[in-house]
Amino acid sequence: MRANKFSGPAALHALRNDIQDNNEESMNERVKRAFLGRQKWWAERQTGEWTGDGLPKVDMPASGGILARMFGGARKGGSKK
Repeated sequence: MRANKFSGPAALHALRNDIQDNNEESMNERVKRAFLGRQKWWAERQTGEWTGDGLPKVDMPASGGILARMFGGARKGGSKK
């Protein structure tokens, strides 16, 4: 995620200052960006196509293989109890 004046710890301080200063233009921009960001987030979740903005795609192992290893189902050559 790239940093900007609308994200991170400094964002709360800037938001407080905008409210205190009655900065309507900046508040409108914040609300607009939040709305558009949520729309994008929701669309990505609905389609299952989110990548982490620039992060490499990683193939996920099959869930059966993970569960088998976690619960001892992938033992080779051992006796079953």
